[in-house]
Amino acid sequence: MTFHWVKTAFLALGLSVLVTGQSQAAVTISGSRVIYPAEQQHVGIELSNSSGTPVLVQSWLDSGDATLQPGEEALPFVITPPVARVEAHAGQTLRLAYIGHNLPQDRESLFWLNVLEIPPKATSSEDLNTLQVALRTRIKVLFRPEGLQGSLSQAAEGLQWRWGSMTPGGQELIAENVSPYYVNLANLQVTWSGGSNSVEAAPVPPMGQQVFVVKNLQSSPSGANISGDWINDYGATTAIRYPL
Repeated sequence: MTFHWVKTAFLALGLSVLVTGQSQAAVTISGSRVIYPAEQQHVGIELSNSSGTPVLVQSWLDSGDATLQPGEEALPFVITPPVARVEAHAGQTLRLAYIGHNLPQDRESLFWLNVLEIPPKATSSEDLNTLQVALRTRIKVLFRPEGLQGSLSQAAEGLQWRWGSMTPGGQELIAENVSPYYVNLANLQVTWSGGSNSVEAAPVPPMGQQVFVVKNLQSSPSGANISGDWINDYGATTAIRYPL
């Protein structure tokens, strides 16, 4: 098979499929997140092609807007190579380098790594009748300055929770994070006397807050508890519980 070298094919993100898990993609990333210690000149990110055919990949960063195309956002990082051919059953190392001096030094900064996988151009009659789509994998990149106080586990354990305002969609639930670390949560569940509900998780930013919504709840019950998991640098989870 040969590659279809059409620029619009791998830049047309609106036609790509965003892969939240990596099981559907031939090219996978080693790890569920990238930690970039500020004292390092660069970090390596390993890609692996598990398929029997070569794959073209394009890689770039964004600061949170998944709809932006490569080059539309000025960020203080360079990733090389931005476009690479990954041979069948082989790997490719991406090099991510921080080239700026303007990121906060008292807290972590969050970015996202995008890896867009372009299948080779169909050549056989059987392949011509098969729909081929570009798959995109997106994972977190956390820039971590030197000398931050405390630890990620202390940050997760130290989250402070309170009820917020009522909204048409449900009751707001606010998490306060006084630490310099992003706290990533999963499997959040709010339980109160007479009921419980799951909550869509989101990162709680350092020295800031995150507002969650408990859907279909039209009150702020007392004596509630929040259970779930916090996620460490390696993607492993630890159960945690908070009073509310």
